[in-house]
Amino acid sequence: EVHPMLRMTAGKTISVLQYLFSVHGFPEQLISDNGSQFTTQEFGEFLRGNGVEHCKVPTYQLTLNSEIKRMVKTFRNAMMKMENRGLSWSQMVSTFLITHRNTPHTITGMTPAELLLGRQPRTPNLDKIKVRPNIMYLED
Repeated sequence: EVHPMLRMTAGKTISVLQYLFSVHGFPEQLISDNGSQFTTQEFGEFLRGNGVEHCKVPTYQLTLNSEIKRMVKTFRNAMMKMENRGLSWSQMVSTFLITHRNTPHTITGMTPAELLLGRQPRTPNLDKIKVRPNIMYLED
């Protein structure tokens, strides 16, 4: 999920998580890095109060951190490729998310949307979005 924030604070992060949990339910655990928004007492109490175990990934734990960094890099690259297309930030994020969620994974052969929803969502405009490995762009 992507929720743009000008400043990442514990309070704003909690607000986003409250929304996400209202849609998807409460997870058993939440995995995060050690960013300041995740290490406050307020954030810890929010998770504990909702029965969510908080697992903080140490910087040196490369496997999980590398997955997170790869996703952030993919997102940033997609945003840079779309920024000259006259789209708003919101439109670029939506384009990225619908493309990412509906692109089959190389190992499972299924899309993240299929795995989450148990079905392939209807995406009438997806044919306008072309995807090649590590490249995402809109066709004119």
